[in-house]
Amino acid sequence: MSDLEKIDVPYFIQLKSNSDSRGEIYFSEYGELPFEPVRFFFLRPGSLLSARGEHGHHTCWQLIFPVDDSIIIISGPEGKESQFNLPLGSALVIPPKNWCKVLFSSKNSVAVILASHEYDPEDYFYSQPKL
Repeated sequence: MSDLEKIDVPYFIQLKSNSDSRGEIYFSEYGELPFEPVRFFFLRPGSLLSARGEHGHHTCWQLIFPVDDSIIIISGPEGKESQFNLPLGSALVIPPKNWCKVLFSSKNSVAVILASHEYDPEDYFYSQPKL
């Protein structure tokens, strides 16, 4: 079993940052991630009450991070769902087999997602974990 296969619950990573008179930069090297990204997309809320995601992946890894305001992620394997508050400069790694729901703290919130696989509708599951 590889080290990657041993990771089964979502976990935080803190992005590196640097700031000066010109502003701030947040970053991570792809080699520091537990997977190689092959797809990316971003989410914006339709309204403050809207949620995105509400599904999981059988094989796809994801890294989710906010780029404007903060976001809230509810995620975990069945029976171990947790809430993660992600401020700017943080990210959440979501391994396969974890259901995920994205909530936005404001209508200006934006979530960026890096994914380990190309889009495949067969990789999705929609049942929410039972607590």
